Parts: sequence; C-alpha cells; structure tokens
Amino acid sequence: MCCRIVASCLLVLAMAGVVAAQPPEMPKPSTEHAYLKKLVGNWDCTMKMMGMEMKCSHSYEMLGEFWVMGKFEGDFGGMKFYGRDTCGWDPNKKKYVMTWVDSMSPTLTMLEGTMDASGKTLTTEGMSTNMEGKPCKVKEIVTWKNDDEMAFTMYEEKAGKMEVNFEISYKRRK
Repeated sequence: MCCRIVASCLLVLAMAGVVAAQPPEMPKPSTEHAYLKKLVGNWDCTMKMMGMEMKCSHSYEMLGEFWVMGKFEGDFGGMKFYGRDTCGWDPNKKKYVMTWVDSMSPTLTMLEGTMDASGKTLTTEGMSTNMEGKPCKVKEIVTWKNDDEMAFTMYEEKAGKMEVNFEISYKRRK
C-alpha cells in the first residue's frame, strides 16, 4: 500500500513537471496587424523632391504575422538608391513602430505612431539625419486612397516648423 502511495505521488509530481514545462502560448496577431498585410506586394512609385520627379519601386513582404519588411529602390539623378524598412505593431507601446536605413545615410531612423480612427492615415514621428548630416525631427504620413493607391509625405523640422521634405505616390503593381 505504501509503495502505491509513493508511486502515485511520484506520478503526480512528474505530471506537474510536464505541465510546467509546456511552452507559453504564442502571441496572436491583433487587428492592428491587418494594416501591415495591406502593404504586401509590389508598388510603382513617383517621388517628388526638390523640384524633381523620380520613378522608384517599393516591395513589401511579411515576416511572420507581426512585421512587414520593405525594399525601396530608385535612381536619383543617376545615383542608385536603396532603402530598407520594417513596420510592426508594438502592443506594449500601443503604437506602430518603424525603422528605415538606406544607401546614402550612415544612420538608422526610428519612428513611432498611430492610425487615425478611419484606418486610412498612419502618422509616425521620430529622429533622423538631414541632408547636412545633422539630427532632425521627422514626421511621416501615409494616407490610403484605396487598396491599391497610397500617398506618403515626409516632413522635416526646420527652424521649429515641420516642412515637407518629399512626397511619394504609390500604385500597386498588378
């Protein structure tokens, strides 16, 4: 009888160890992640900057369920330009978080922001480096016209005021 009690106790302890060793439940995408999936695909772009208009492209793909990664390519006055970006929803900050790096800047740009109530305009702000190589505040606004067209405007703080630095119109490639 004593052996059965000891064996039962050992079995209970062993089962408790198995239950405790179960991995935690994986996080699930939130409704905010649906925005990221809208970006997926290939986009033809027209960038307007400093009185010039340039053709470029931007492609996005999901990294799992939580992040979208972008690959931007353009030709600015005969100079090839490459950029990479990431965007995700940070549930702790309750904000979208973004990063940007490119072939013409030695610094990383990080931004955070929110979507408006309509779900059509994402506004992010952060720090970047201006054309003179100095740190500056920036703001980006992405406005969806429909599922296949969006407008991107980058602002840079100059003399305490946000001014348009450049604009990009996006059309989904079919």
